[in-house]
Order: sequence, then structure tokens, then C-alpha cells
Amino acid sequence: MASSFAAAFLAVAIYGTIVGAKEPLHERIDRLIEAQPGFPRAAPPASDDEFLRRVTLDVTGIIPSAPKARRFLADSSPQKRHELVDRLLESPEYPRHMQRVFDRLLMQRRRHRGVSPVEWREYLIDSFRTNKPWDQLTREILGADGTEEKIRAAAKFYLDRQVNVTALVRDVGTIFLGRDLHCAQCHDHPVIEEWEQTDFYSLAAFLTRSVLFTDKKTQQTLVGERADGEATFTSALTQITGEAPPRLFDGELLTEPKLKKGEEYIVAPDDGARPVPKFSRRAELTPRIIAHSGFARNIVNRLWAQLMGRGLVHPVDQHNDENPASHSELLDLLASEFVASGYDLKVVLRELLSTRTYARTSRLSAAPEGVEPDHFAVAKLRPLSPDQQAWSLARAVGRFDQEQLALVAELTHADPELLAVMESSPQTREEVLHDRLIAEVDSVANIFVTSLPGQAERSEATPDQSLFMMNGELVGKWLVRKPGNLVDRLAKLDNVDALSDELYLSILSRYPAKEEREWIGEHLKSYDDVAPACADLVWALLTSTEFRFNY
Repeated sequence: MASSFAAAFLAVAIYGTIVGAKEPLHERIDRLIEAQPGFPRAAPPASDDEFLRRVTLDVTGIIPSAPKARRFLADSSPQKRHELVDRLLESPEYPRHMQRVFDRLLMQRRRHRGVSPVEWREYLIDSFRTNKPWDQLTREILGADGTEEKIRAAAKFYLDRQVNVTALVRDVGTIFLGRDLHCAQCHDHPVIEEWEQTDFYSLAAFLTRSVLFTDKKTQQTLVGERADGEATFTSALTQITGEAPPRLFDGELLTEPKLKKGEEYIVAPDDGARPVPKFSRRAELTPRIIAHSGFARNIVNRLWAQLMGRGLVHPVDQHNDENPASHSELLDLLASEFVASGYDLKVVLRELLSTRTYARTSRLSAAPEGVEPDHFAVAKLRPLSPDQQAWSLARAVGRFDQEQLALVAELTHADPELLAVMESSPQTREEVLHDRLIAEVDSVANIFVTSLPGQAERSEATPDQSLFMMNGELVGKWLVRKPGNLVDRLAKLDNVDALSDELYLSILSRYPAKEEREWIGEHLKSYDDVAPACADLVWALLTSTEFRFNY
């Protein structure tokens, strides 16, 4: 009797523990996606090679190397996908990729003005390397004036826009809250009823007193602020004029302290002094943005779109009542978990990458009939971004291996100490190689940037891009056999299967199919010299549709 009671008590205790245990976030995400009314039969999981290529591109912005692809595809561990996600998030490529993603988001390929691109790049890389919380990064960017040397680079957001209030209002609203107020500048928004002209100018009121200042001694450009100045407007439709007090959408009005005339400044404005008021409207903006419900919802929606190819709110800069999220409960969950994590971007990324939703195949043959994009029942086929395209081209053709051989030869005589550090530290080696290749790769990325307004990160096929891939001088150099590059590695292999494997793993991150091996064998037979034959094979895969897409 006693033993049966103890067993029953233990069973209840175990059951209570299981029920009380918090379900992992990625499981809750999948459950909310699959419980959506109208959710069709989901596509099956992506194959290992699909998943490897997709997650490596999404987390590091570059395809995996052939050795890494071999190791992952040979691994039989049931946990290998989760382990891969963890490795990628801790890799040195992760902060560099996030730097590129957030540089494009924050600066939108603007011309460099007040802060050098190197300073800005290192600031962002360090922020993502140390996993700086998003609220802290936002405080630094929107609070910087350029005077604090440690975070001077953060002032680039203001300085490159020349403290232009119109540009700042549009970009602050869009980037940090997902609300593009551009069409509410001259009148109430013509399509979105809730966005009024006063919303634009009430946000402008926090920024309209900010001014650009150049220090005559250091020649540094800084952000100053006057103690007076209001945001006034006239409707282009009704001709009604008004003055907008500082307020963030439907939030509380800013109560400004009354200061005696002549006591408004810490540093009064004059020809040689940067004006610093005792009360700063601009300093009041950032905490209000972070406290706004749209702040967390906006960034988790952008991360979702980055990985899934489409936001829960789509387009991502149209958060409004007339454009609700496809899965509102899920967006609320992601936002609340993000805030609870301390605004940790990696926490959200890791959970999204661990979902069944992310890991589904994109193959149309496996897609359910009648599936809509906002079902997320099948992975979305996405063109590589210009940066992904350029860095992946560099890895595929063997520029990293080629440059490493050249660097070792240089350092053997010039700097053996740095060579020893590189050999003992893969991270240092990656960083040195990255710095040596960045100018070349950036020039390639610029070729793939579309000219469509607001679409700078879309990679779109154009005649210039086709000509570059068909007969561009740089592509021609890549296909010439040189020590360490892909053509060189292939030419050294005298076995067709080994050559085929190396070719496909290096460029497409998968093993070739039987018919592809046969095609390669027939192609090689038609050449007397193996190097030009290999160059043609490399070129054929680089220009293939499969290489151009993240699937």
C-alpha cells in the first residue's frame, strides 16, 4: 500500500514538473504558426545541404567552405543542426555579417560624411561581437553627439544625415518603430488613417533644435542643440498651419521645464562653441522610443523577415492598424520574450533558427497546394543580398585560400610574430583575411545593388551584373589558375568523382547528383588542358540560378 502510494505521488510530481516546465520558445513559435486558421499541410524539413547553406548564409552572410560542408554532411548526430546554429552564432563571421546588415538598415548606403567607414564598421562589429543589447545600441546611436570618443562612431546616424530633420524623422520612425511617416510630412497620410501630419512634426519637435557644429580646433563635426525652436507645419491639402509639441505618436506630451531667460544653456551658442542646453529635447526621445510598444515589435519583426524572407508585419515599415500582423499573438510573444531577455538579439535569432518553420524545404515540388506566403508553411526562395553574393563569390572561387597562401609567404619574412598568432588563432586569421579582401568584395557588392528606391538590399538581375559575370575582368582573374584558388584545387584532382565533389561543395554546398557527375566527366574529356576545363565548370556554377538564391 505504502509503495503504491509513493509511486502514485512520484507520478503526480513528475507530471506536475512536466506540465509546469516552460515550453521552449521555438516550440511555442511553431505551435502558433501551425495553429493559425487555414494553415495547410506544411512542407517537409529541408535536406541537410539545404539547411547548411541557408543557415550559414543567414547567420554569417557567406556560403560554407567545402571542408565545413563535408564535415556537417558526414555528421550523423541528431543534434547537429542545433550545434551548427550555436557554432555560427559564436563564429567571427556572425558580427561581421550583422555589421553589414545593420549598416544597410541604419545608413542605407549613404555617402560617408562625419565618421569614417572604418570607425563605423569597427563600432558595429564590436557591438555584435560583445552581443550589445539592442536597447543599449539604440541609446548610443540616437543619443550620440560625437563628443564621447569611445562611441563617437555612433554619431554617424546624425552626422551623415547632416542633422536634416526631415530625413531623421523618416528614418527614426521607420528603422526603430517600423512606421514610415514619409507620406505624412506634407499632409495626413493618404492611405493610413491613423498616421497624421501632426505625428510627423511631433516627432520632429524632438529633433528640430539639433544643429551641426564643426570644432575649429579638431575639425570634427559634432551635434549641438539650441534651447529654443518649434516644429511648425502647413498642410498642403487644407493650408491649415500649426505647431506640434514633442510627442511620440499617442504617447504623453513632453513637459518642458521653464528656465529663466539667459539661463537656458550649459554652453551658450557662439561662433566657437557647440551649443549645449540645460534641457535637451533630443535626449528625451530615445527613452520614449525604447518604451514604445512598437520598438520591440519592430526589431523582432525585422529579424523574422531577415530569416524567413517576409515579416509577420509585411512590409516591415508598415506597422499600423490597417496592416495587422499575420500572426499577432506570435509577434506579441516574440516582443515580450525579447524584452524579457534584456533585448538580446542572439536569443531571438537562436530560437527562430531552431524552429521547424525556419527549417522547412523551399522546394516547390514539396509545397502544399494553395499555400499563401504568410502561412510560412514552406520556406521562401530569396535572392542573395549584394553582400551575400559578393562574399560568397569570394569564398567559392577560393579567394580566402589564395590570399592566405600569399599572406603566409609575406609574413614568413616580414612579420613572423603575426604569422604565429594567425596560425594559433583562427579568429585572427579570419579577421586579417577579411580586411585584405574587403575592398575587392565591396566593389563586387556594389555591382549587385539595385537602383530601386528603398530597395538597396535587393539583388536584382541587370545587364551590368550579367556582363560582370559573363566577361568581367575580375571574374576572369578568379578563373585563372593560381596557387590555392578553386581552379587550382580542382586541376590537381585526377579523379572525376573527387573533382565533382570539390566543385559542388565549394560553390553549391552539396554533393552533385549522378547526372551532374556524368556531365562533368563528359566536359573534362573535351579538353586537353584540365585547368581551362575546370575554369569553365566553376564559371557555369557561379552563374547558375542555384548559386544566386538562398533556398
